[in-house]
Amino acid sequence: MVSSHPGFPNRAVAALAAATRQALCEVMGRVAEREPADAALAALFRRHREWGGRDRRFIGAVVFSFFRWKGWTELILPRMDERAALIAYYLDATESHPVVARMAADAGWTPQGITPMASFPLEEKAKALASAIGGEPPSWQSLVPAWLEKELMYPETGDGKAWFRRMVESFQVRPPTWLRVAPSDEEGLCEVLQTAGVAVERHARLPGAFVVPAGTDLHRVAGRVRYQI
Repeated sequence: MVSSHPGFPNRAVAALAAATRQALCEVMGRVAEREPADAALAALFRRHREWGGRDRRFIGAVVFSFFRWKGWTELILPRMDERAALIAYYLDATESHPVVARMAADAGWTPQGITPMASFPLEEKAKALASAIGGEPPSWQSLVPAWLEKELMYPETGDGKAWFRRMVESFQVRPPTWLRVAPSDEEGLCEVLQTAGVAVERHARLPGAFVVPAGTDLHRVAGRVRYQI
């Protein structure tokens, strides 16, 4: 439907903004009925074959960012407020996206001073959230349910509070993408990906398994790949 880079037609931006809004509403409703978000989104994608791979990747990023940062946004914004998904996108993003700007404009919201914050520590993200929407910066503890800390099993040694914080921080990071190919194809595929500028890290023990950064556009190199992933 659209490219992931600025400069594509306004009609395409509007179409993807509408599709993203539809996906958010439907997945939020399904989750309220206790269906997992990933299953709800997969079912939606099966019904909308017209949404291309790049569209699905963007929609998925917005939807999962919304749920990843819901512990913060629901403290400040009313339920079903579209701004929650948009600010969550920026909390995870490494670059801006024109569709997010279009969705913000459609919602009558002009995010002041908001930039992609994927590399920011939690405290800086909290301050940016409060600055954009109002209110006090939320604590990192509010990202998870209040009961979780007491229910966990902690390491026998070390600082339990620090361990808990590291765990919460790990929840807030988009996981990388793991790929698996036949061991005989590993060298060739790694070379193709690295030539395309994709960082590749091989698994220490599993032959043919390697990881690429979250959000990697595999469609960009699909035409060069002759391997079954």
